Amino acid sequence: MKTCTMNIEKNAIQELNYDDMNEIAGGFSSEVVNDSIYLKKLGLLHDTVSDIQTLFHWVEATKFVEGGWAKVGITCVTIYQSCNFYYYQGKMVSRDDALEIAKKACIKGPKIGPRVYN
Repeated sequence: MKTCTMNIEKNAIQELNYDDMNEIAGGFSSEVVNDSIYLKKLGLLHDTVSDIQTLFHWVEATKFVEGGWAKVGITCVTIYQSCNFYYYQGKMVSRDDALEIAKKACIKGPKIGPRVYN
């Protein structure tokens, strides 16, 4: 299971640029953004959310992404200052496992049904 850790030195305060913010946000808001991209590719969402949307419209953005996860039976609990938590069939799973479950749920194979005879 994945764990999130942040190592911040007390005296290492400096001005951060946009790329630095993405690295820090990894596992937090960027996890929501990346989930939205993945879920859109699978056809579970009609759009993606951006870093700006998660920053200024956290509740709406996360509700949107959590809805995409729910379509494949995964409960995603988004947390602003921590890693997201994923649950499948009542058990906590890693993000990687959740991504794989969603992928498998969206694989469309041949439809099997009654044969049509002429």
